[in-house]
Amino acid sequence: MTTRRHEPGKSTSHWLTPEKLVIAILIPVVLAIFGSVLTWWLSRPTTDLEVVGLTVEEGEAVDDEGDGEYELVPPKVQVALRNVGDQVSVVTGARLEVLDHAFFPVCEAGGALEVSRTYDVPLPLDPDPGQLIGVDVAQDVEPAQADRFEFSMQIPNPQEITGTHLYRLGVSLIRDGSAETLDAGNVIIGAPVLQVETLRVLNDDLSAPGEVGACYRQLRSEYQRVQEWEGKRSVELANAPDDILVEEAPS
Repeated sequence: MTTRRHEPGKSTSHWLTPEKLVIAILIPVVLAIFGSVLTWWLSRPTTDLEVVGLTVEEGEAVDDEGDGEYELVPPKVQVALRNVGDQVSVVTGARLEVLDHAFFPVCEAGGALEVSRTYDVPLPLDPDPGQLIGVDVAQDVEPAQADRFEFSMQIPNPQEITGTHLYRLGVSLIRDGSAETLDAGNVIIGAPVLQVETLRVLNDDLSAPGEVGACYRQLRSEYQRVQEWEGKRSVELANAPDDILVEEAPS
């Protein structure tokens, strides 16, 4: 009978090699770490803001003392937020995009309001389409809480403006210092002061000769164009007539 001799290095049992032993140890460890990370990710605190209100307040000229010295109160845009997440969410900035712009000139000589004050948001008098206006904001919104803040709109040297600038602005907010923005909606504001009743145009005005007639025709055309704008308006502008052309001046 021939006896089979065992030769070193020729073992038929290879399943418990050092490599396989390391893999057998690492797999449970990796799975445990993955499970812990997945559990943390699914249960991590979140921040989530939603816009619950966008309001426009028109500017006005106020003479509290009755002495003819008017204080110019700027138009304001108010944003209301609610934090529907479970940790504090911080609004660190805002972007107001000029979507459209119109100017209502004063077509006859008249006194301008010689009042000036500082506002939070500078508005360009001759903006480019899509021009962005950056605003630094520092608003902490606690979980399950709401917050309201506003932007006061400024045009340079309002006492020198003989007319009204209208702006259609897209308002978006920058959340938690990131590049992600929260769309708040579009607003339509007049600056420095919008008084629709002063924009009345008579039939005879449109046919007036020279620059005065051209001015009234521009005024009416701009007004009709603005009526097509979509966005949140102040009560004054929302209640404005569809056309400022009237047959004759009211008695």
